Amino acid sequence: MKSFLLTTLSLFFLTLTWGQPMALHDSISIRKVMDIGSSTATRIDVDPATNELYYATVSGDIFKVNVAAGNATMVFNNGDHGLDEVYGFEIGGSGNIYLVSMVNGTANNIAIVKKYDGATWTTMVTATYPRSSRDHRFNAVIETPDQEYILVNSGARTDHGELKSNGQRENAFTAKLLKFPVDTSNLTLQDDEVFMDDFIFATGLRNTYDIEYDSTGLLFGLDQADQSDRQEELNWIQEGKHYGFPWMIGPNENLMQYPNYNPPSSDPLVTSVNMESTFHNDPNFPPKPGVPLVSPVMSNGPDQDLFRDTVDSQIKDASNIGRKMGTFTPHSSPVGLTFDTQNALPQEFKGKAFSLSYSNTDDRKFKPFNQIGEDLLLIDLQKVGNNYEANITRIALGFNHPVDAAILGNKMYVIEHAANGALWEVDFGVEGSTGTFSSNLEENSGLKIYPNAFKDQVTISLAMEKFGDGMVRIYSLEGKLISTVWEGKYLQPMDLSWDGATANGQKVPNGVYLVEVSVNGDRAYGRVIKEE
Repeated sequence: MKSFLLTTLSLFFLTLTWGQPMALHDSISIRKVMDIGSSTATRIDVDPATNELYYATVSGDIFKVNVAAGNATMVFNNGDHGLDEVYGFEIGGSGNIYLVSMVNGTANNIAIVKKYDGATWTTMVTATYPRSSRDHRFNAVIETPDQEYILVNSGARTDHGELKSNGQRENAFTAKLLKFPVDTSNLTLQDDEVFMDDFIFATGLRNTYDIEYDSTGLLFGLDQADQSDRQEELNWIQEGKHYGFPWMIGPNENLMQYPNYNPPSSDPLVTSVNMESTFHNDPNFPPKPGVPLVSPVMSNGPDQDLFRDTVDSQIKDASNIGRKMGTFTPHSSPVGLTFDTQNALPQEFKGKAFSLSYSNTDDRKFKPFNQIGEDLLLIDLQKVGNNYEANITRIALGFNHPVDAAILGNKMYVIEHAANGALWEVDFGVEGSTGTFSSNLEENSGLKIYPNAFKDQVTISLAMEKFGDGMVRIYSLEGKLISTVWEGKYLQPMDLSWDGATANGQKVPNGVYLVEVSVNGDRAYGRVIKEE
């Protein structure tokens, strides 16, 4: 049991609240700042000059947030800059605002990078190339610490390097991190390696949707894996390095590069639930480049560290069997990389990194791993040899497709990419504080857990206003599925019981467990204590 997790509860019963994230650390509290409304948020950032919070939506609107008042004011819309499909948003130390857009045309993708210099919006970069069913778009953008360049992620246009139906694999500027001077104007990228040579920062990155600098100026990125069960990556990104895609994805080889490839029998990471028609024998797969391929940051767990073993194809918990993995559970979709660059957070959070998991428990490809998603992770990075290793701990859960985060003072702001999404404030407390769990857990939502703690049996009482497909599951604090208490149609109030046993009938040890209740895809979480 993690020493800093709460091990006692003062409530006789615990009431759950729909849509309310839950903290797992006893100094953290979480509150809703505001609902986002019908706009689908994509990024959030802090203006370093004013310490004000802004967020952008996919449709191209940019809002300034009044945290105290719990509202936001639109400062730009797509009529101001002409972009209506925005995936990247950055406010640089220079005062410039950068937007990255990707338009899916009939035959071509059109990527556009624009800059606002305080007076006008100008086009920095444009790239047009044949459309693919696996395009990952131009998305993440960040200004370098010296304020002289921006880095832009150009995601892969394939899933794993396969030949697409339009005769395309990767081109000279996809699956790469690109670099442009901040004064770049009206540059049109060409699918030519010689032309692109001056603009490539790093290559072999499948889709580094989030890139961030730490307090020392080192760059890290979250890279999402392919449709097979390969592990999601955190990379220390250095200029001129090759990070393996499509020959390596995470710590695993892409076996499609070898002759006589015949999935799924020859590829344990291509399982029946994840089988795709694009995994097939490919004798013309491009040869591996003659340069070193950099491995991802290896994780020591204990959380988001399930993997499918390449030997027997079974799902295993890496830290439980003493293995490292690189870096996150497959299909967890890591996003929202954030660093406490100002050392403003208290206790064990000071100076650390954080990430979010976008996938929810029942996302099709994530579901076989039986692990909680939509969570907030603490990442403690340590230099080991010529790379980094990470200890990764879940510190909050229960978000609704969280997509990005920003730290302001001793608080983090998490924004959700959902039609009914919200902006949340995660308060880490102050140095030496003990803090409390989420303050809204006592609101009456029609779900109660009692007695809490329990010895032989606990009752989970459901009396919600919503109806439909429902499920009640018990997880360990590490997010591993312990038992499915009930699954079916929720049509009327009901009382369920759990006797503290796993699915195979073994009694769980004393400790704190998570209860997840879902109805029609909406989720609520609570904690329950098992004791003698």
